[in-house]
Amino acid sequence: MRMGMRVKSILAAAVVSGMMTMSASAAFTVTSVRSLGTNANSGNDIIKFYAKYDSVASPEAVAGALGLQGVKATLTTTDSTGFIFRMVNLDGSPQDPDTLVVEPNDADVLATQTPKTTARSSVSSAIGSTIRVWDFNNNAALPGDAAFNAASVTPSQNTNPNPGPAPAYVNLKSFRVEGVLLNPQSADHTQQRAGTDTNAKVANAALAAPDTGAIWAIAVVKHGAPVTADYILTPDQGGVTTGSISDPAPEPATIGLLSVGAIGVLARRRRKA
Repeated sequence: MRMGMRVKSILAAAVVSGMMTMSASAAFTVTSVRSLGTNANSGNDIIKFYAKYDSVASPEAVAGALGLQGVKATLTTTDSTGFIFRMVNLDGSPQDPDTLVVEPNDADVLATQTPKTTARSSVSSAIGSTIRVWDFNNNAALPGDAAFNAASVTPSQNTNPNPGPAPAYVNLKSFRVEGVLLNPQSADHTQQRAGTDTNAKVANAALAAPDTGAIWAIAVVKHGAPVTADYILTPDQGGVTTGSISDPAPEPATIGLLSVGAIGVLARRRRKA
């Protein structure tokens, strides 16, 4: 009886993973929206990943959360071209507004220099693949209020361990970024910050439009290329949400193969037992 229950559980998980986010705790509703790129991104798709929690009934709302604060996420594609980045100085500024450190060309995989207004609205040349959280309550166009770092990139030859220009990220198939928004003030104490993306707090979040909530990742890929995002999302109050979402979702035939594979794994385990 227990064996049958385990099969049903795994089959259910396999089916659900193809249609919606799998989550250990369902506080955040996670969605993705794919759009056609424009200008230099013509021929590319831009996939924006959103996270939202209910402004009234969710554990985060009850705990008093203001929004999304941290993210640990991996974007992966099987497309031969890999992810597309913007290796340009997007902000046009010679130095970070908080640290006063002179910045090289921006590498979106590091998620430190993408203008938040651009990230939220653009599908043009200025958008590249990135993972991060933005504080829209900070009036600076490019907030220096975040600590996000690339934890890993694949293939590894795209990693540059030495100081200097960022690597070109050629044919990058997977990258992971981890970090949080900081609060409450800038280094010069002139800007008060929320330290969260308050767009994550949405009325009736489960029924809200897919393109609402906090944007926590952007994938720029060749048209039609699949992307999977594995994530851990953290509000400033309340628990974390973990899960995985694919865009496009796997076809029903693929879900069937996943189900068959799950049965095979269970059968091998049973024989070993």
